[in-house]
Amino acid sequence: METYTDSAQYLTLLSRVDWLVVPGFEIGDFEGYRDFQFGCLAGSSNDLENVLHEISHSIELTNTIERLAKYNFGLTISTVVDIPGYPRFDEPASTQATERECRVIAIHKRLAEAMGDNTDGFFEYWADILKYSPDSVVVEYKQDGMVAKLKWMAAAYNEFTIDKIEKRWNMVMNFINKHS
Repeated sequence: METYTDSAQYLTLLSRVDWLVVPGFEIGDFEGYRDFQFGCLAGSSNDLENVLHEISHSIELTNTIERLAKYNFGLTISTVVDIPGYPRFDEPASTQATERECRVIAIHKRLAEAMGDNTDGFFEYWADILKYSPDSVVVEYKQDGMVAKLKWMAAAYNEFTIDKIEKRWNMVMNFINKHS
């Protein structure tokens, strides 16, 4: 697989948050995460925000670091409903996916701040986007979804200091360098 080290995303990251760009770090021209590369695409968007989001997922997952060896970190929705004569569909029973995304978004905000980006309205923007999360019905049903998402993001933001993020990033890259 071709690396993407001459991309605008890679060069911008190198110039603004150099501790993220270490040996073994690679950006791929695809969506998500695979083969130890962080994708820069999301839909028709090709930008650094997508890379930061995938990096944020890897940092959030360091408690289960072996997931770094899996396509898209092995993240799935495990509750599938199968009704004969209808297409199978996901029907999550918990708010786990949204809570995870809230932690990822908090890390993403810290990284954007480290780059010097304006993050005004960051949490509100992402909380609104999360209405499309597979478990959004559960989030909205169990509590006021917007309030819950903003609360989860704020708690994760307080937990994930830039020092903690940098330490976890080192763990991520050590794992990637050992296994790629």
